[in-house]
Amino acid sequence: MFFYEELLGMERDTSRDTPSWTQFFYPNLPGTQIGLYEDKPTGTGEAVLTLVVKDIFLARDFLISEGIDVSPIKDVGAGVLLAFFKDFDGNTLGLRENLLF
Repeated sequence: MFFYEELLGMERDTSRDTPSWTQFFYPNLPGTQIGLYEDKPTGTGEAVLTLVVKDIFLARDFLISEGIDVSPIKDVGAGVLLAFFKDFDGNTLGLRENLLF
């Protein structure tokens, strides 16, 4: 969390924390959010940078139009939709839409 809070100057939105999810934002840039999803123990280097978007269907369609393979959108409950893709270096990235907030 140090990297995002201290080095990037973001604030943590603890209202959205779960054991595997943390979300950050810039207080002076409304609507700018990133989230980290980690389903492995801390320190494994396998956290997934997740882009929080207003419309996951539109974002997914855009990535596909750019030739990027994107997983189907999953409703994981609690008003959260997720989809995943890889960058050109093979790193997994995510898309997330928060339906309830």
